Amino acid sequence: FSDELRATGAPVHVLGATRLSRPWTVFQARKRLEDVLAQNPFDAVICHMSWVHALFGSTVRNRRLPLIAYLH
Repeated sequence: FSDELRATGAPVHVLGATRLSRPWTVFQARKRLEDVLAQNPFDAVICHMSWVHALFGSTVRNRRLPLIAYLH
C-alpha cells in the first residue's frame, strides 16, 4: 500500500514495527511520530484502527491536533 501511495506522490512516513509486548518499540514509534508531526504541518491525524489509536492517540493529543478514529 505504501508503494501505491508513493506512486501518487503522497508522502509516506514509516514509524517502524511496533508490538505492545515490546514496550521499547512503542516508545520508538511514538518518538518517530512526534518527529513527523513536529516537522510537517498537519490539520488532523486519522487512526484507521483502534490499536493504532491506542498506541498513538496520546502523542497526537500532546501536539494538540484533532484526532480522528476511522473504524469500519
